[in-house]
Amino acid sequence: MKNQLLTTLAAAVLAILPLATAGAQSGVAPADVQAIAAYAAAHRPGDATPLEIVLEGETPGDDPGRAASIITPLAAAGMTWWIETMWSMPPLEEVRRRIRQGPPRPG
Repeated sequence: MKNQLLTTLAAAVLAILPLATAGAQSGVAPADVQAIAAYAAAHRPGDATPLEIVLEGETPGDDPGRAASIITPLAAAGMTWWIETMWSMPPLEEVRRRIRQGPPRPG
């Protein structure tokens, strides 16, 4: 039953957001992303749109090289979206500064 449900979901969903933060507080490794992508590829119909693999985490906006080292392996493994999160709820000016620094870019 579980495998049938997973196969049905893999065919129907457009995106997945694993329930762990990635990057600096790594909870999702590139191997996890590869496993998700491989499972979806094996169980989705050939005419299905590609599965979007969305991860979230916090990268250092003042260190593009370090930020790239966090997201590049995840992107290479199949991550298609990165959501920069600040779950610690820093002061508004810190949030604005991070926004001005721009998104992390793969190296």
